[in-house]
Amino acid sequence: MNRKILIGAAVVALGASVLLGVGAQAAVPVSTVGGSIPVGKNPTSVAVSPDGARVMVTNSGDSTVSTIDAETGQVVATADMGIASANFVAISPDSSVAYATLPTSNRVAVIDAHTGSYTSFIGVGLSPVSVAFSPDGTKAYVANKKSDNISVIDVVTNTLKGGIFLPPNTKPHSVTFSPDGKTAYVVADYNLLYVIDVATDTIRTGITVRQFPQSVSFSPDGKTAFVTTQGDATLDIVDVSTQLKTRSVIIPPNAGQIAVSPDGTAAYFVGTSQGKVQVFDIASQALLDPITVPTSYTTGLAISHDGTKMYVTASGEYNNDTETEANGSVQLIGLTPTPTPTPTPTPTPTAGPETTPVAGTTPAADTTPAATTLAATGLDAGAFGMIAGAAGILALLGTALTVNRRRKAL
Repeated sequence: MNRKILIGAAVVALGASVLLGVGAQAAVPVSTVGGSIPVGKNPTSVAVSPDGARVMVTNSGDSTVSTIDAETGQVVATADMGIASANFVAISPDSSVAYATLPTSNRVAVIDAHTGSYTSFIGVGLSPVSVAFSPDGTKAYVANKKSDNISVIDVVTNTLKGGIFLPPNTKPHSVTFSPDGKTAYVVADYNLLYVIDVATDTIRTGITVRQFPQSVSFSPDGKTAFVTTQGDATLDIVDVSTQLKTRSVIIPPNAGQIAVSPDGTAAYFVGTSQGKVQVFDIASQALLDPITVPTSYTTGLAISHDGTKMYVTASGEYNNDTETEANGSVQLIGLTPTPTPTPTPTPTPTAGPETTPVAGTTPAADTTPAATTLAATGLDAGAFGMIAGAAGILALLGTALTVNRRRKAL
């Protein structure tokens, strides 16, 4: 018998046993395009407060920050940043304060997340374009594109604490904390992610990805990072434990901000084409049909912490005749979890009446299904599948050894 065939059969058996041992995967939530909330001109980013009460939007076209009541879907406050163009907004873990980056004035605006009014400004580096709060809410990192550094803000006092300097011409433009708060990934130009040690505020290492990365989002368990890139139009997947890129998936060009759903089933990203939100199925590692929203270009997105709503910022149409831009909007998309199919339980045989064996006869064999018998010992169907697959491998290998010995004997 051909050894290669036997080995191939053994691998198939092992694969089958592993598949049997894997439970049903949760499906990507069903999306439903809801209402449209008018905001300022050229909205560029959106954030949802962890308590789900507020949604905040930066409007770079008119230098304002809109605050939306999440329950009513109405704008309840608009903070005017003057001549400073508001670019990116983030809300603290306790939902009390928001930071908005102001690239043209080299400052970060401190905004009361409940009232929507700004209370002070914090001077940072040159051209701050992104900001993120640490999960414990004690510090915030600001990416300064023109000074090649990360400003560290003490959130308790709303003051500048220090800085993390990157190599020249790296142009950092996005920063994201890992779920455990131990590291932060900084997106720089060209093909690098810088990994920051949050405890020491120092660079730990760099991760090579495809050309011109744009945005990073982590899986809820923090084991995987998803990176959109524009130079090669890919979605790069990074193994956080090894800090290596494991795969690149071709996606539509010009992808921007990305966000992973709280249940870890999908990654959503914007910026690729007119009125589209791209959907990446994490389980199958494949792009699904995009979500179409009635708007021009999608620019930013955020998902509520309960995973039921997604907010997408969309720019308004530019009027060439008047050389003016229409107000933008926030598109509301409902996300309904898809129920995971429940496996059909194996029926438990009904015990029949006890019988006394007749002298000189052999008791009847136990006809209880193997899976049911194993279930009684605490093993589920998945474990049974793995055991059955392993037994199949052993049987095949035993056959191979027997045949090999016979051939030698001949």
